[in-house]
Amino acid sequence: MPNYQELYAGKVDLVARYQGVPHLIEWTTAEEPKLRIDKLYDKPLQLAADGGAINRYYSDHLFNCKINHALMSGINGLIG
Repeated sequence: MPNYQELYAGKVDLVARYQGVPHLIEWTTAEEPKLRIDKLYDKPLQLAADGGAINRYYSDHLFNCKINHALMSGINGLIG
């Protein structure tokens, strides 16, 4: 998904509706539990960038609203 205005591109893992509200979902893997936010490295920034690009280019066409909710989920480790 390109963001031509901020000049970056990436791939969104999933956008889904939960109780009628669109959510951006990021799946990540971890060998060890991530119990502190600083251990997530750039994942929160990636979620924010993906959300910004989706809202800029697709939200009115696909969702009729802005995406304001996100979830980061871990596999093989806990993300706190």
